[in-house]
Amino acid sequence: MRLVLIKTFIILTVLGCLALAKAPTTGKLNAAATFDKVKEQIVDLLAKNQRISALNLIENESLRDDKEYKIKLNSLKFNLMNDFLLLSTQEIYETAAGVVLSDKKKALSGMQQCLAIEPENLQCRWLELKYHRRYGQGIFKDQALTFIETAQNMRQLQLLKNSLLVALDRTEEIVVSPNAKVSKALNSEESTLENIINYNLALRGKNYPKAKEILNYMNAHYMDYPDLIFMSYQLSSLWPEGVGFSENSLNKQYEVYRKKCADLPTSVARKYFFDISLCVRSL
Repeated sequence: MRLVLIKTFIILTVLGCLALAKAPTTGKLNAAATFDKVKEQIVDLLAKNQRISALNLIENESLRDDKEYKIKLNSLKFNLMNDFLLLSTQEIYETAAGVVLSDKKKALSGMQQCLAIEPENLQCRWLELKYHRRYGQGIFKDQALTFIETAQNMRQLQLLKNSLLVALDRTEEIVVSPNAKVSKALNSEESTLENIINYNLALRGKNYPKAKEILNYMNAHYMDYPDLIFMSYQLSSLWPEGVGFSENSLNKQYEVYRKKCADLPTSVARKYFFDISLCVRSL
């Protein structure tokens, strides 16, 4: 999810995505020619920092009745929305992302600057969601639903979308089997999110042994993840015979969780930034 994000990179990404769409077969020559024209227009708009116009162009092109074409456009749209146009925006974002749980004033300032400069940027929007998840629950719900709507046709955002559905207590809308295996993805951010989602689906299905299996894996591989304390406490409350905490120990777990989150290092907060409920979970 984290990339080296500069305007030149975005333009090269656009060129790469569009080049893949060129078809050598006669039946697709017209589509390829159309894509070439779209490519030229988008590159020109990005060079002028006109992302909104580029996105509008993609939206208009998405009206065409061509499934393969739409898939490529959605991938292109993700790149346009996820990447920073300016290095200065990325620097503001990185600073705010590390303190969003610990410094309300600094996080608010960074979030506002990020959105003011690049309001369509998905990472700035996720920062906004993180801020309101921590400090403004009422606002969070509406913004989460808006983000979910944006994510509908972008496969790259499905983990984030499902994370939001968990936070909104709408796990029944997640299209993933509650018996999904423990995720061992090479990307630690993706693995953490997949396992958190699968853990919550296991709880919804009262598959407590599966939830425990996921926690055991995460405890072995993500020992610095603070919400493991809460998740163990949660599972103990639901399945005391399977976890085995004493009543006295169980009573202390939530307190330990809050204390660890209060002293959370910036590096850890940044590492698990894409967990929308990091350090704000409660029964």
